[in-house]
Amino acid sequence: MEQMTDFIKQFNTECVETNEIKRQNIYEQMSQLKNKQVELMRELKNITDVQHFTEEQLTKEVEAIRKYWIEAIKQMHFQSRFNLAISLNFNNEKLSYPLNLQSVQNRIDEWWKLFCSYHLGRNARNYQQMCYIGFIEHPYTNIHAHLAVHTTQRHADITDEYVYDEEQIVKTLWKCVQSSGSVYVESITDNKWFYYITKERGFENRFISSPNIFDK
Repeated sequence: MEQMTDFIKQFNTECVETNEIKRQNIYEQMSQLKNKQVELMRELKNITDVQHFTEEQLTKEVEAIRKYWIEAIKQMHFQSRFNLAISLNFNNEKLSYPLNLQSVQNRIDEWWKLFCSYHLGRNARNYQQMCYIGFIEHPYTNIHAHLAVHTTQRHADITDEYVYDEEQIVKTLWKCVQSSGSVYVESITDNKWFYYITKERGFENRFISSPNIFDK
């Protein structure tokens, strides 16, 4: 009987050790898989229009009023330290109902509450820690919004892995609001994003922001 008990204990111990080794191997494979996904994400983002956009591509009609807006955005950037570029696409060609600017703003506001809640919890007072500004583009065709977002993440900690993780979060939360939607997320390291989001004529009439942006 005692020998049988010892055998069972040894068997259980070996099973636990074997399972732990398998578990560690799986975690290692998952880590390698994510690293590869992050690597591929970076390759894909490096060939987007945003990365290669230049001021020379702007039309003369946009340029005059844009100088004022760029300076204003830079001032807001100085105060708020925007660190994430986010595009929220509605893909409205898939919808059976029209969208107007007010409904777009309402949906972005709804997404913003989810985004703040995810990062800062349910206490709305904490939402003052984050903010965004942005512009709506192509309101009559492929409507979408480009945002410059300030998060609580330090600039030094915004790695490719962080961008990858945030894109998954933004995508999931945006799908909760706009089921046909898709997203783009990138870090903001210079002024290129601000030039990109003000490239379309009439952009100044489609400015949007979080409620607290002017409290910064």
